[in-house]
Amino acid sequence: MKGVILSVEAADQIQKVVREQLRRERGLQPRQARWHKKGSGGGTCDELIRWILVGNPTSGSMSVSWTLPDGSDTILIPYNSTAGAVKTLIEAHDDWSGSYTATVTGGPFPINSISVRISGFNLNSYLPTASAGTLAGGARSGVRQEIASG
Repeated sequence: MKGVILSVEAADQIQKVVREQLRRERGLQPRQARWHKKGSGGGTCDELIRWILVGNPTSGSMSVSWTLPDGSDTILIPYNSTAGAVKTLIEAHDDWSGSYTATVTGGPFPINSISVRISGFNLNSYLPTASAGTLAGGARSGVRQEIASG
């Protein structure tokens, strides 16, 4: 897995450019483009996401923007969350349905990374985008996200 640290503005700009390109290629109307893995074929596909807090934050929350087939929203995950707390936050998300399963391991933040394995029928690899949100304290606090298909 490779990790990249992006500013919120850079991540937003990349998403905007990619979605516009997808819209053009597929002839979709604006806001219909979605992140997905080519060749997923509508079957079950697991995604492993690992979040690593950098800069040793001492307060605030990371922001995770999530788009699922049923809608999209943002989850705020506190800087000192445990794996259990992250699982609860993900599954309490308004657009989370019983057809998806989240297995969360690792933690607690900020000392250790937290990994989330998402599986579900016809998931089509909808991926979250993590950003530093309101993380503060430490040296240049932020979050690194690594994603691998499983």
